[in-house]
Amino acid sequence: MENRPILVATDNGVCPAVPDEPTLAAPAGAWRGFGMEDLHLSAGELPPQATLLQHVICTVSCPEPLTVHWRENGEHYQTVHHGDLFLRSQQELVDFCWDKPMDVLVLGVGIDTFRSLSSEDRNASAFELQPRFNLQDPFLRRMMLALREDLRNNSPTGPLLGESICLSIASYALQNYSVHKHGFMDYQRGLSPQSLKLVLDYIEANLGADLSIRGLAERVGVPLHYFRKLFLKSTGFTVHEYVLRARIARAQQLLKGPHLEIAKISREVGFSSQSHLTAEFRRRLGVTPAVYRAMVAPSRVQVATSSAF
Repeated sequence: MENRPILVATDNGVCPAVPDEPTLAAPAGAWRGFGMEDLHLSAGELPPQATLLQHVICTVSCPEPLTVHWRENGEHYQTVHHGDLFLRSQQELVDFCWDKPMDVLVLGVGIDTFRSLSSEDRNASAFELQPRFNLQDPFLRRMMLALREDLRNNSPTGPLLGESICLSIASYALQNYSVHKHGFMDYQRGLSPQSLKLVLDYIEANLGADLSIRGLAERVGVPLHYFRKLFLKSTGFTVHEYVLRARIARAQQLLKGPHLEIAKISREVGFSSQSHLTAEFRRRLGVTPAVYRAMVAPSRVQVATSSAF
């Protein structure tokens, strides 16, 4: 159960929202404050009384319209179509069921995560989502599917891209579908020179680590949504793009030496494998790391020959 990110509280304790094993799920702790499951469900139901332990944003894929039913101040029935989204905050779902198979991609957002995005000091209810069961929002659905695609590809550039998409989804949902309207300020300036230097120095010193936007924002005490905007203003790049460029630049430096294996360089600069470094390297520079090394580094044969004398 500890590996299932989407949980509910029931009369029998805390359990996964559905017993079905997900076809895809975010690794535990991959994105602090977020979790994702991709579920293939037959017609079924949640536990009779289930309280969500986080905000949830779901998008549905189904071959034909289906009906969901629940009790909330009376009986409720809702027709759901392919591409619809569900939004719900930490609330009780009573007798929630559906009558046909569906695929559901579920993003769980931690109860305090919305608050961490904003500099506004409001009570908890101000950061709740409006209950929606047949929302059509192509932009929100595209972001959800992009997040799933990164997971399917085993997050080749690390958790930073997934975290960035999660934060974009949460900021968008907070601005457009929260119980109380949130208007984020549009800063014309970026981070202060001191804060920017602190962040960039930290990135350079930790390129091989699993860097996170949340961790960088906390280092300079800026709410998550504003940090992303301020960083973009200061550098001209998103955090994910800046870090990728820095990793490629570090790899270029290391490739100028003939000794380090490319697989080891990949790990040292923060890529999950040599193939992922190769893909990003070719996309940005037009050559593979091996070809680049042949162009700029002394050959291994020369080094081996000279070391023999």
